[in-house]
Amino acid sequence: MCLSYTNLIVKDGIKELNYAIKYIRNVVVFIHSSSSRLSKFREYAVLAKFSCMSKVPMDVKMRWNSTYKMLDVALKYRGVFERMVGEWIPFMRYFDEKDDKGKQRMRPPLKEDWDNAKAFVHFLKNFYDVTLELSASKTPTSQMISVSMFALQIEIEKKCDDSDPIMSEVAKAMKVKFDKYWGDWNKMNPVIFIANVLDPRNKLKMLQVSVKKLKRFGDSNQEVRELCDRFKNDLVTLWAEYKGVSDTLVTQKPLLENSGDGDDTGLGGSGLFDELYNGVQEEVSQDQLNQISNEVDKYLADEMEKRSNPYFDLL
Repeated sequence: MCLSYTNLIVKDGIKELNYAIKYIRNVVVFIHSSSSRLSKFREYAVLAKFSCMSKVPMDVKMRWNSTYKMLDVALKYRGVFERMVGEWIPFMRYFDEKDDKGKQRMRPPLKEDWDNAKAFVHFLKNFYDVTLELSASKTPTSQMISVSMFALQIEIEKKCDDSDPIMSEVAKAMKVKFDKYWGDWNKMNPVIFIANVLDPRNKLKMLQVSVKKLKRFGDSNQEVRELCDRFKNDLVTLWAEYKGVSDTLVTQKPLLENSGDGDDTGLGGSGLFDELYNGVQEEVSQDQLNQISNEVDKYLADEMEKRSNPYFDLL
């Protein structure tokens, strides 16, 4: 689900840079349209000190990560494409022609298109790296969800204030979709935050640092404390469930029942001791909860694992 939301957020950003991406995609389509064109591209690549087997991957429009890889590789050959525009007549003639549907082909990318794509790829790399991290199959990833969410949100907020108006619009479009899915933490599964707290390299510190960097909280230490208290309480509640303890009064069959034939205990009328017995039961439950809370406090107070430890195994 987390990756699905990430895909939707990035796609909204891509829409804002739609034309620049189309211009670059168009030159990539050209070199893939025939073996002779690809060979000519490689000739120019060799002149620019690239491999004779140089190639730019085609993207799949519905998969943003393939678009990211296409742009990332195409940018490395920017000088090659720009030289082809200036020197190779068949290359420029291609863009003056109409496509198979009779529509005028889009022009090749200009300097501003390459510059916008470069800034976008640099920004998009954060999302690409997060996708790879959360897609891992041989390492635990649940502890990464919340910290990835915080990190991406911080980057989006930074880009919203970017001096480049185009990148600012890209980030704002992504922020709208981001807030739709991850803006209200009360509607999110608390387990994704607890999983991060249970990483002994993070505990509550990672959440504290991350939340403080978000604009919506700023320097409000009170709100940060309240949020961390909430995460801690969620952890205590979850721990209680694993220990088989309820945080509400456990209702059981009354210890003394009125059979209608008098008191079998010889200790007085029916129900006389129920209040006391229930009081003891509440005290036992509370003691168990306090013990669990103390275990959680002890874990949080213990020294944190160093992130640089090469032998650390989360599991």
